[in-house]
Amino acid sequence: MAVKKAKEKALKSEEELRRDVGDFVAMNPVLDGVDIRVFVYLSGRVNFTEPVHVPQIEMAIALGRQQTHISRSLRKLVDVGVLLSGPEGTRASKWMFNADCAT
Repeated sequence: MAVKKAKEKALKSEEELRRDVGDFVAMNPVLDGVDIRVFVYLSGRVNFTEPVHVPQIEMAIALGRQQTHISRSLRKLVDVGVLLSGPEGTRASKWMFNADCAT
């Protein structure tokens, strides 16, 4: 059963995965406001294969928010399973989308 799911995920294109993750975020009652704006900002920069460096201060300036708001939203996105932090952890500002939440 797990092998079948893994094969199905492999067959999905990046576009399909992005759409599924977007749907998950849009329908998640835990996420709102700044969380969704951070997700949309990251959508054009982050992928499903390797962590990409996106500094929190860059997001804060671009979105017109305080860095603490961005940090809180990133933590929520990690907690609900949308984002995975890079190998250095959440303080290193490397992120990738979690393909598992798109199932």
